[in-house]
Amino acid sequence: PRSCPAAHHVGHPGQVGEAGRPAHDVREGLVLERERDRDGVGLVLKVMAVASLFLSVILVINTISAVIVQQIPQIGIMKTVGAVSRQIAPLYLSGVVVYGVLSLMVAVPLGTAAGKFMGGWMLAMLNVPAGSYGLQPGTFWLQVGAGLVVPLAAALWPVLHGAAISVRKALGVYGLGTGQYGKGRIDQLLGRIRG
Repeated sequence: PRSCPAAHHVGHPGQVGEAGRPAHDVREGLVLERERDRDGVGLVLKVMAVASLFLSVILVINTISAVIVQQIPQIGIMKTVGAVSRQIAPLYLSGVVVYGVLSLMVAVPLGTAAGKFMGGWMLAMLNVPAGSYGLQPGTFWLQVGAGLVVPLAAALWPVLHGAAISVRKALGVYGLGTGQYGKGRIDQLLGRIRG
């Protein structure tokens, strides 16, 4: 039997498609191929999203740790006048919340626009008609969790650790090295290098 061009689009039983297969089998094969392509691109995007979330957690921990190290003398002064850890920690955690809200105000509209553009481009590439587009509530709450809950959880340990420092230790800190510079192997190796 000869291949009928209309069989690729209509798919009635009895019509013949590519390589003598019925047209509905050809259409199902194309649909499965498109789904595999879409699933592959989706997997790559999910891996990139998890990796960027992990890297952002590391960035938040390092940034808050640096802020706390700079603020140790101020923490010591606050404790000298009567502040306790449970009063100091919310000061720094509220800063994390403010930065999280500001980041959400930028990320949600940009992410929505980029998702619409990228989704339309991918669907056009796979020759799939695009339907209506809107921000899904589940996606929005996932962004809120990534923008507020994850940074708060990442900042919790450095903030609590810094707020728990004793007054004597906080006021006795001079610089970042606290008298340890030059004692490590790397410091000694760098000290031998002459420029």
